[in-house]
Amino acid sequence: SVIIGAVGVVLLCYAGWRGYRASRSALRAQAQLRTEEKEELIKCVRQVTKLQYPACFVSSSGMRDMGRLRPHEELRNEGALHIVDTMEELQHLQSTKKLVFVSHQWLDEVRPDPNNVHYKGILQGIDFLLGTEGVHADD
Repeated sequence: SVIIGAVGVVLLCYAGWRGYRASRSALRAQAQLRTEEKEELIKCVRQVTKLQYPACFVSSSGMRDMGRLRPHEELRNEGALHIVDTMEELQHLQSTKKLVFVSHQWLDEVRPDPNNVHYKGILQGIDFLLGTEGVHADD
């Protein structure tokens, strides 16, 4: 019975040691996961705080004067776009102007909006926002 008791103590110690190792392993895995999550969060914050691509702006009066949606390349070549390359430039512009983000799907292979469907909707949206914000067209 002493041998059985000694074997029981050894097995109990072994089980305790295995449990201790498993819990330490789990803690290391949790710490590694937290480190990876923290690194991913930092990466995401960096992506949000820098522009991946230039932001291009047209004044609301410039938008109206176009009479239709025109390809970006045409506007760029004519110097009709205000192009912002950095987050600092964008923040400065936002502090001095009201900005509206517009994105649209091209409705034709050659012309972005052949029947002015999107163009009219964009102008209506701009008018609505100007009215609700009480902002002058080129503020």
